Amino acid sequence: MNLKALSITDLLNLMQDVASEIFEQSQNDFRERLVKNRIGKVDVQEVAIARDIQLAVDELNNKIDAARELFKETGKI
Repeated sequence: MNLKALSITDLLNLMQDVASEIFEQSQNDFRERLVKNRIGKVDVQEVAIARDIQLAVDELNNKIDAARELFKETGKI
């Protein structure tokens, strides 16, 4: 994929898609570990890591949304 050929909107959409995929995969991995380890044996550190990943993806999505709005208003990011 030639990223230089994509429009700003397409790049922002791609970034958001990748962020969502990362978050979804981390959730799936975490759920698999919960099933394997049973809920009583949940590692507190893993819960914290999953939460941190979710917060990072949410923050990235917020920045992407802000960049979209700025692009709509000014045509620049």
